[in-house]
Amino acid sequence: MHSTHQTVLILFFVTFAAIATIIPYCNAKLILLNQYPLAKCLDGSPSGYYFVPATNTSVSNRFMVILEGGGMCTHDEGCTARSKTDLGSSKNWTSTFTWNDWSLTTSDMANPFRQWNKIWVKYCDGSIWSGARKSPSNETFNLWFNGHDTITAVFEDLAKSTTVNKTGSFITFAGGSAGGLGVFINYDYVASILESTLVGVPIGGYVPNIEWYTGKDSSTPPVDVRDPAFIHHRKLYDAYLPENCLQKVGDSNGYKCLIPRHSYKYSNRPLFIIESLTDSVVLTGFEGISRDFLFWPESIKTFVSEYGKNASENFGQVLKSTRDGMFAASCLLHCNFKLHKPLINGENAVGGLYKWIKQYMPDHHRTNKDGFLALLPNLNPQSAFKWIDRCKNEIYWPPCNSKCPLIPDIA
Repeated sequence: MHSTHQTVLILFFVTFAAIATIIPYCNAKLILLNQYPLAKCLDGSPSGYYFVPATNTSVSNRFMVILEGGGMCTHDEGCTARSKTDLGSSKNWTSTFTWNDWSLTTSDMANPFRQWNKIWVKYCDGSIWSGARKSPSNETFNLWFNGHDTITAVFEDLAKSTTVNKTGSFITFAGGSAGGLGVFINYDYVASILESTLVGVPIGGYVPNIEWYTGKDSSTPPVDVRDPAFIHHRKLYDAYLPENCLQKVGDSNGYKCLIPRHSYKYSNRPLFIIESLTDSVVLTGFEGISRDFLFWPESIKTFVSEYGKNASENFGQVLKSTRDGMFAASCLLHCNFKLHKPLINGENAVGGLYKWIKQYMPDHHRTNKDGFLALLPNLNPQSAFKWIDRCKNEIYWPPCNSKCPLIPDIA
């Protein structure tokens, strides 16, 4: 009888613990930015964000701010259609939001950020968070492009009720896909307007050189993200450009400041970059490759392998940095980095990020000006906090990481 009672108790606690790791944050509340005249969606409705306060007072000054992704729009037909959806209008946004499927926001006990303040900034202008238009016009199809202005308004609004702009507070400024591009474009600016400490975490936003696949079964991508196309995109959005980048490249080449591959070298603040060496959405959405990856012909497989090699070479400038960190897996995925997959040398993206972040937290113990690295005297600064797959013979298709998610996130 006693043994049965113990078994029941054990099963109860095991079940309770399992449930506790998957209970989603259901109390994320929508805050619309009605009081900010330039914080608008494409259709002119107010932009906004979802907010969950910290669940532990010990991390009440820790903030996870995430820019939502969702592609971009560059022409009349696409932008007008987008303005009638949740990616272009706030009219049908729900008053609450659940985000348990994101590894940085999940309530899973394995997530080191689970108790932080969490802010999910809605993406509704299609400008990769660069838009700084002061008014709509015929040139903008009578639509608003105000992604950059929305970011400004979010932090101004948060400062009214939280410690987000106080010395001693710490912000992880993250984003996925278009949100990842938004981090690259805006994070130096955000850091400059805040008293708190900030690091950037772009996910799936560091796109290698796009050259469009033209072989068998190719198709024309719906949006052109090859380098020259950003001349047009900059003009349409009246895009905000990172100041340090713009000063270095000059106005005529300013469009390059919207492309992380070019702008990264001019960044001033710490970044932890999370990427796939064979990005599923970039390949199928921007390179013109079929989504039916199980039946790719040899020509596509060769192209994808070269893409992975190109991506690996592009990341070389990040790997040389003693300031920044990186997690780059050889997987067919975009932003779907889980807490337990993929793994590189036994580490996952979130765990690697948290190890890197510690050196920048204001209350983290430092022994000298070199910060956290001073605690690791035998560690090569250029290899510290860098996890990247190196595929044998530089063959990146099929992916060489054996711990990839089983189902790729293909748009």
